[in-house]
Amino acid sequence: MVLRLLNKYATTEEQTRKALEDIYEKVGPAKTPEIEARIANLYDQRVRTLPEEAMVKPANTVKALGKIKTDSALLSPDEKNLIDSVQTLQKEFNPKIATSYGDINIPLQGAKVNKLADTKRRLNTIIKWEKDEGVKNQRRNIQKALADDIAQYGKENPEWYKTFSEADNLYGSVAKRENLENLLSNKGTNYASGNLSYNALSKAINNPKNTKLIKKQVGPETFKKIENLGIVARAMAQKAQRIPNPSGTAMTAATLGIVSSLYVNPIATLSGSGIGAVIGARVATQLLTDKKFLDFATKLAETPNKQNIATYMALNKRIKDITGYSAIALNKAVSERRIENNEEEVE
Repeated sequence: MVLRLLNKYATTEEQTRKALEDIYEKVGPAKTPEIEARIANLYDQRVRTLPEEAMVKPANTVKALGKIKTDSALLSPDEKNLIDSVQTLQKEFNPKIATSYGDINIPLQGAKVNKLADTKRRLNTIIKWEKDEGVKNQRRNIQKALADDIAQYGKENPEWYKTFSEADNLYGSVAKRENLENLLSNKGTNYASGNLSYNALSKAINNPKNTKLIKKQVGPETFKKIENLGIVARAMAQKAQRIPNPSGTAMTAATLGIVSSLYVNPIATLSGSGIGAVIGARVATQLLTDKKFLDFATKLAETPNKQNIATYMALNKRIKDITGYSAIALNKAVSERRIENNEEEVE
């Protein structure tokens, strides 16, 4: 039966959304105002509790900067941007004495820990962790080197380093979750209806390029769960293609849409987000409990692949008798109301 199938898919969709949410929770907390405030508070605490003259020799940072070079006379925009960043950081953490005979290296000097920490935080916001490859990816090496130098200072001041690590780790886990959501949920959602698109979700997970990016965001155990979810999404996408799809006029499509919405999600349909907003909850309830309407709807569901034009017409007439609207007019009125209220389609 069509309605039974629709209910089954609605249940599976809910379970899929829950599985996705469980995966996201394992990666990190959602980016909410509360979490952002907590991160900001931890970073502020890091600044307040750090001795003003705290210094450490940035040996790892200088070494990482020295490895980034290019022999090309003509740089791409990404290469130029990277080299400009490297030169700026070298002047800050490994300055040289300029003379008429050329630059003279001086012994590595201590750098302010706060400067290192601020630079690392800035790099966190610049690096596109789910996208940057090649030249852009070299910024990650600088970011890691900065972290290693800060950790070196942390051996002298473990209490401060604990606060710094908590802020940095929380920021990182939130960023990883956001990146993963961009890869999966944002590409696996049909924003016109608000429904989960198994076809899009399957493509997002099973695309080799995305697989490589996802592996960077999560651990092996979580990645295995995402792989399994990809198998489910692919199977559901294939099954969705075989769901009976009665062809015919706009009237038949509109009629089936009303019948499906009443049975798949009666609460939302009868409330302000469904036909109840147009005809009122009392009339919508009357339609849902009307014996003739239910008999026609059942007949339609039992023979979904037949051209039941007579049944569609009878259903449409019954809808109009009770609500005063044809199926097409009622669907149009509901859609217009949703657009006015910026509401999503009822799942």
